[in-house]
Amino acid sequence: VHYHRADGQYDNWGLWVWGKDVEHPSSDWPKGALEFNQSGPFGRYLDLPITELGKDIHFLLVNKATSKQTKDMSFSDRANHEQVYLHDEEDTVYTTPFKALSERITRAEVTAPHQVLANFTAVDQLDLAKVQQDLTVTTNTGQAVKVTKIDVDAANKRLILTTQEDVSRTPLKLTYHDETVNSQTGWKLTDSLYNYQGELGSTLQADGSALMRLWAPSADAVTAVLYDKDNPDQVVARVPLTKDASTGLWTVTLDSQNTPAKNLDGYFYHYQVERGGQSVLVLDPYAKSLAKWDQATAKEKVAKAAIVDPNKIGPKLSYANIPGFKKREDAVIYEAHVRDFTSDPKLEGQLKSPFGTFSAFAERLGYLKQLGVTHIQLLPVMSYYFANESARAQRELQPSTQNNNYNWGYDPQSYFSLSGMYASDPSKPQARIEEFKQLIKAIHDQGMGVIMDVVYNHTAKTHIFEDIEPGYYHFMNADGSPRESFGGGRLGTTHKMARRVLVDSIKYWTDTFKVDGFRFDMMGDHDAEAIAQAYRAASALNPKVFMLGEGWRTFVGDEGEPVQAADQDWMRSTDGVAVFSDEIRNELKSGYPSEGQPRFLTGGPRNVYQIFNNIIANPSNFIADAPGDVIQYIAAHDNLTLHDIIAQSIKKDPKTHAAEIHQRIRLGNLMILTSQGTPFIHSGQEMGRTKQLLDPAYKHKVDDDKAPYKTHLLVDEQGKPFDYPYFVHDSYDSSDSINRFDWSKVAGDGQYPHNQATLAYTRGLIALRKSTDAFRKGTAKEIADQVTMMTSPDIADSDNVIAYQAVDSNGDRYVVVVNADNKVRKLRFNPERFPGLDKAEALVDGARAGTQVLTDLVGVAYDAESVTLQPLTATILRIKAKPDQAPQPEPEQENQAPDRIDPLSVARAGFGGFGGDVAQAPAGQLPATGESQAPLSLWAAVMAGLGSLMVGLGLKKEREAQ
Repeated sequence: VHYHRADGQYDNWGLWVWGKDVEHPSSDWPKGALEFNQSGPFGRYLDLPITELGKDIHFLLVNKATSKQTKDMSFSDRANHEQVYLHDEEDTVYTTPFKALSERITRAEVTAPHQVLANFTAVDQLDLAKVQQDLTVTTNTGQAVKVTKIDVDAANKRLILTTQEDVSRTPLKLTYHDETVNSQTGWKLTDSLYNYQGELGSTLQADGSALMRLWAPSADAVTAVLYDKDNPDQVVARVPLTKDASTGLWTVTLDSQNTPAKNLDGYFYHYQVERGGQSVLVLDPYAKSLAKWDQATAKEKVAKAAIVDPNKIGPKLSYANIPGFKKREDAVIYEAHVRDFTSDPKLEGQLKSPFGTFSAFAERLGYLKQLGVTHIQLLPVMSYYFANESARAQRELQPSTQNNNYNWGYDPQSYFSLSGMYASDPSKPQARIEEFKQLIKAIHDQGMGVIMDVVYNHTAKTHIFEDIEPGYYHFMNADGSPRESFGGGRLGTTHKMARRVLVDSIKYWTDTFKVDGFRFDMMGDHDAEAIAQAYRAASALNPKVFMLGEGWRTFVGDEGEPVQAADQDWMRSTDGVAVFSDEIRNELKSGYPSEGQPRFLTGGPRNVYQIFNNIIANPSNFIADAPGDVIQYIAAHDNLTLHDIIAQSIKKDPKTHAAEIHQRIRLGNLMILTSQGTPFIHSGQEMGRTKQLLDPAYKHKVDDDKAPYKTHLLVDEQGKPFDYPYFVHDSYDSSDSINRFDWSKVAGDGQYPHNQATLAYTRGLIALRKSTDAFRKGTAKEIADQVTMMTSPDIADSDNVIAYQAVDSNGDRYVVVVNADNKVRKLRFNPERFPGLDKAEALVDGARAGTQVLTDLVGVAYDAESVTLQPLTATILRIKAKPDQAPQPEPEQENQAPDRIDPLSVARAGFGGFGGDVAQAPAGQLPATGESQAPLSLWAAVMAGLGSLMVGLGLKKEREAQ
């Protein structure tokens, strides 16, 4: 939001903001108005964080000293504008720096050797003859440029100037009346003029010198500003770079001749870029490490780069050797945040390393190894902008949802440097490299792979790239302004050097750190060719590299330049990159835009054919030509956790209904882990993670305008708020008390039986999935031939039960039957179509899951023609191709962690949740956990003898009517 005052007196004037799409609405009138804290050519401006698609944005100008204010203003045209302009004390919102109908020149862009596009606030009333007379075009040295022809592009409010001279490599000044603008070179022309394919960034050489390279073809001068390695605030040298006019590359070698350093290792630097009489410090986009960063107190707009040699830091690495991982469908991905995984204060004294670091994460890998996942996907670990790395070691134990020194990392400022937030000492640029490599080695040593979550779709701030080469690195609007997202620029990956940033970054992490995969944030924002090139580059280094991304249809690109996006529609054309399936998520537990509504797992009957198609990696909202194109998931870092969305949907407080919530979690995990494609698990999903706000100030509902940031208010079926009714849905700015992985819930000491039973159940499901290829088919044809929906007269088209079978390559059949209904369901099957049920072995029942054959079944009975399931119960039955072979029990895993609990004993204690008969925990215990710590309730009387049910229970057989 830009603000211009003719009198230049900005003191005390601020912006009061409100609206549901404003992330931080103002409070404490009028002192709480936002300060216009940055300066620009228009006057002052501020950055206003709003939701990605939000349009409900309201504001007014107010003098904080006198309370003088304007009328209310609002803005909703987010599709076309990310910047607005306010004048003096007017109540009009402008989308250009100039008032309406004022015919002023706003920018100029050289798009061809003899063509310049000149944008105006309006062109409809321009007299071209008068423009020809009044418009002057000169080089930056003052030489006149003759304009031979002027055409009007009314749709884009610009004039097309034809020049007599070749102006492709000459910075221009255009003056019309009292306005002068400096020209930019259009990205297409830049691509055609400057072709550079060599190395970029700083390279530390064997003799201690450093070769510095920056691509900035339109810069007038570039200087390396060198800072002391022990005092990053102290400038020790300023060394000019030399330009290669044919490539746009600026270079210099720093050594003891032009700096006081004999060895440049560990020194910090900026580049000072001069252009059109202005100078700005920029971050080397290829910097391999950074100085300690604190965005709030930094004197510069970007971090300082560090001169290091990553190849000589840390252990020697190789790519992961993951047992059983031969194709994408063999993977089980586990998404985790580095800090969350060890920020639980209960680990104090158990960790050798500082909590929240790469090193601490490595100490807890045994849990994930035992869980059985194949790949650990780390939320972004590249340097992000909004952080105070100096305070990374401070715990944040008070429940809070904003203004914390915590970040998910989706605000990048460097694509080649790690964040110092996860280093034991952020002041040492080598430490973060060393410790991340050690973590990767530790993960590989455990037989698992590393997937990096990467955010190339936007930066934290547009100036990060725009200051280096204006009008080039981002996707562009027709008026020549960069396209923005989340306050930063959208990286223009159709532009050669911007695409190189993405591809070179992927190559760097793959080659230097031996990373095993990448998850692309908002991948649909990129063009498909850029992602395809990244995949080809990475797979040439690591043929087993795994790439996945958010394939939502969000591509904007350059205005008027449509290309194929890397979205869900692209899946019919690629078998190298996968996308998340939002349809299975939405059908099973609800999601955007229906979050909280009843779905299959939460009491809402759904079309079982559509659900089955999703299970076989064939969603209706995009075409996947291979199952590996589909990431099957029901929870991720954003939105409510699986536990919390279930509680919201069924309107039951986990304080008294924990058992039912966990039963539904187990059903969801079972369906994901028996689906074709690649299953994806959010950290804590395996044990029922919650992000309930356990703040005494919010133990009860508060007024809507005082509700905590980024929370949902959860209520029961009567509309009564839960005890501690606020649950955090996007915890990217929440404290450790909300985000921590709660290790006590997987400790196996019986304190949290529901969590521990869900963990054991999920762990068994992963082992079962990995033990057979029935759920891991590699082609659509295999699925069509070997995976079948099991029809029954007892299953309606829209229902909360489903049955399907998948055939292993050895001929064994796996029958999966799920009852997400609130009542007992008996499902009859035609024994001619689905033979052998009476000879089946049960591997999963209402309490247990795994590879061992179960007896004394819980909640499950079956015979040759039917399967009967108790409420919220599933089973997996194996019908062996060679029934004469006795089943071989699985050997016990070695080195079992002390987090085991007998799930059968939990189930025998009772089902819980339905009759409201869960025993109450002492009230004083509840705030510490957010759920009941009591034993599970007893089975209802009709279920009392369930433990003795066996195959052939004697239930009356009824023949299928079909």
